[in-house]
Amino acid sequence: MDAVSERRVFRDVVGNLRGMLGSHPDVEALALRADLLPHPSPFEQPPMLSRSWFLVMEATVDRPELVTDSLAERSGEGSSDGAWFVRRSTQSAMVDLSTSDVELSDVEAALAEELGVSKVIRRMQRPQLAMAGDIDMRESQQSEQDISAAMNSTRLRGMVTRFGIPAPQLKGVLSNLERKLNSNPRVPNLRVKYE
Repeated sequence: MDAVSERRVFRDVVGNLRGMLGSHPDVEALALRADLLPHPSPFEQPPMLSRSWFLVMEATVDRPELVTDSLAERSGEGSSDGAWFVRRSTQSAMVDLSTSDVELSDVEAALAEELGVSKVIRRMQRPQLAMAGDIDMRESQQSEQDISAAMNSTRLRGMVTRFGIPAPQLKGVLSNLERKLNSNPRVPNLRVKYE
């Protein structure tokens, strides 16, 4: 069977599932992939399967309204472990950022790692083989360094899928991470630029 035939069969199967099950979240997630009309309306209930959740998350890059705020708040972080979509709580953790603790949630800490912020901070914490005055001057210059993270739709889609967070909420977490880092004079400033 060629790709066009496979796509046609997939659309027919998803259309039949819609007819039998109605507006079920897992079927609507498949309808997103099949590009069926009518397009799925915003999700108010989570799907049962984790792969369905990731299909929905990926679609929020182009359709940010796809997940209601109440569902995004209830869902927290999606789980990619196993077949079932499991909600986890977003825990806070103290992350050592160059002699000054900044309280970041687990997802904020993971995003800081993903964007390379943690790598720069670890470099700042390495012992320097220089005089104390030189170290202070270098650390002072490094802490004023800005980290710029370009965020195009491909990168955003990858992060949404990896973290299981709808695009609008992920942008909110990134904005909060920027605010926390930029308010701490001992760490580099973060600037996320959307393209």
